[in-house]
Amino acid sequence: MDAVVIWDRVPAVIAGIRDIIVAGAAVSTATVGWKALNKWRDETVGKRRLEVAEDTLSAFYQVQEVIYDARAPFIAASEMVKEEGVPDDVVRDSAYGPIRRLRQSFEHIRDLRTKRHRFAALFGREATKPWDEIEAVLNEMNAASEAILSLRGQNIPPRDPQAQFIREQRQILARRLEDDPIVPRVDTAVKEIEAICRPVIRAWGRS
Repeated sequence: MDAVVIWDRVPAVIAGIRDIIVAGAAVSTATVGWKALNKWRDETVGKRRLEVAEDTLSAFYQVQEVIYDARAPFIAASEMVKEEGVPDDVVRDSAYGPIRRLRQSFEHIRDLRTKRHRFAALFGREATKPWDEIEAVLNEMNAASEAILSLRGQNIPPRDPQAQFIREQRQILARRLEDDPIVPRVDTAVKEIEAICRPVIRAWGRS
């Protein structure tokens, strides 16, 4: 090939190489940017999951403690104080004591309830089943208290047909050393939420 012809084509070749280099640099920059964006997004979601996991697990621990304390078998006389809108005979009934304790710690129960939907958004609706068990326990405690109070359970003799029912309701309201109907259920709910939250917390080196 004539040297002049080759020399004439050099600028076009150089321009082509330059375009390839520029295009390659653009692709490389875009790739790096995309990876950085994905990393930022993953870290942001990860930090949100960590925050929600820590807050939720803490809230479950608090409510577990609230329920445990509310079911303390002994009701002190100092707890049987008058309350506006509550009859004196109800205030003095031991079946009312656990419900009063729950109400006094209601901010912890409400806090746990408010966390459910955000938890579902990050971990899925199936992950919120532990809330159902806690709500079931709280509902059963309220129902047991109302049943005893409405049936005047303090005055039912042992041989009365309703005596066994009243005993079962009292077992819901007060802790037992053996065959407790509430503690294992609450503990299981906490373990289930731990199984979801603890790996997230560990992944960020928090525990």
